[in-house]
Amino acid sequence: MNKDQLQPPLLNYDVKTKPTNVIVSQSNNPSKADILVTILPNTDVKCQYISVVVPLGEQSSDLFIKDPMPTARSSNSDWEPSHANVVGMGQDAGNDYQMYLFKHTAEDMTVDSAVTFTVSGTVNQKTGKAAIEVREMSCQQAESNFVVRGKSYDITKTGDEAFFLNNVVMVYTDTPGIPAPFLDKSRSLQLKWQSNGQYYRVYDGTKTDPINQGTNPWYDITAGLTTDTAFIIEATSGEQILYQEYVARVSSPDLTVDHLTAKNTVTGLAGFFTDSLNSAGKTFITDAAITTLSATGSTDLTKGTITAFGSESKLATGQYIVGKSYKAVSDGFVIASITPSYSSPEEGSIYVVNVTYENNIYSASGARTRFGQECNTVTVPIRKDGVFTISADRQDGASNNVDGTATFYWMGLGNGIPVEQSQKSEGNQFSEKLKADFKAHQNARQLKALSFVTALEKAFEKPLQDKVKEELIENLLKL
Repeated sequence: MNKDQLQPPLLNYDVKTKPTNVIVSQSNNPSKADILVTILPNTDVKCQYISVVVPLGEQSSDLFIKDPMPTARSSNSDWEPSHANVVGMGQDAGNDYQMYLFKHTAEDMTVDSAVTFTVSGTVNQKTGKAAIEVREMSCQQAESNFVVRGKSYDITKTGDEAFFLNNVVMVYTDTPGIPAPFLDKSRSLQLKWQSNGQYYRVYDGTKTDPINQGTNPWYDITAGLTTDTAFIIEATSGEQILYQEYVARVSSPDLTVDHLTAKNTVTGLAGFFTDSLNSAGKTFITDAAITTLSATGSTDLTKGTITAFGSESKLATGQYIVGKSYKAVSDGFVIASITPSYSSPEEGSIYVVNVTYENNIYSASGARTRFGQECNTVTVPIRKDGVFTISADRQDGASNNVDGTATFYWMGLGNGIPVEQSQKSEGNQFSEKLKADFKAHQNARQLKALSFVTALEKAFEKPLQDKVKEELIENLLKL
């Protein structure tokens, strides 16, 4: 039966391809495709057989190649593949066609459920249009005379689709489909791209191996990002490779700076910690922890609020304070203050506080006069690792009739309280210093005596014996 003589079908068909664009094969890259023929239910129609006739060969009007032979399957158990010889269902199409026949197993032959027949094969290498046929042996429900009917459907074959990789974008996993240009820190993300590649690898520069790979055109970053990150996406198709770079920008990212050199104005260093910062222009630093700050020029600290003191402590307080020595762990100040509340009846009696530092004594006093009491304070700057001594008493030593009190405070420019030094340690230090001073003095005198003896030798133009010279020097040192 010639297809042009077939009556139109009673059933409705939906014919599609997968992929939508059927691509011809290349010599080194075969292209596969599926023909999906869906029959919609119609209880007013009875049907015994349905066939799908597909042209095979190497011509532009053919669809699939013969080797390997295309296969077919049914989605509904009411229809099963059949090898019956049913006249008019496609056997007359010739050697360049392959018929795929399906038999209706329902007893009443009523088409009361949908079914999809899928024919899968390898597309040939010629572009063009290939016509497939769908034939049915059917009749109306009220009839009993089954007739072969049919319809043709054109399948377009196109050339090899250009290999592409583009449209890389980052989205939040809780709001899919909405691009996120500036990312919240530590929020779950997905890196997506469009490509017709066969396999993908994602790199982020932290190591030579990919951080993700597979056939899916996306990469889930469930923990989100904390720093700006550059991703490289590699797509492969056969022997072809494409790359795309995507730089993810994070809002308020964590940042590690080994060395920052600024040649112009630097702003926005809020809450940053830096070991080395060089700025040839203006630098505005807000809330920054700076380990070491060295200024070779002028430093103006008057334009804002400056916090300089890191520690404070009351070292001692009382009426009579024997000398106590301390070693400073940072630069700072010792402040000695006299409280104006002593009741000595003796006019002219003096209460004294002392701070001894680097062989200097800094004092403050309070004196009894006929007008009442006079009091004073003294502040002494101390360098880091400097040793200082504090003491307080009435000047004449008669502390039993003095009610005044003294208080010594420490105000440090760094953290840490001065460490109290034992008297033994202080005495040893003083003893060693005396020994060193005495030795230096003796060496100086000996040099002077030797110079004198040498001058005598020159004056009398006669060298002295070594023993005589030693006796002269020894006698000179006794003077």
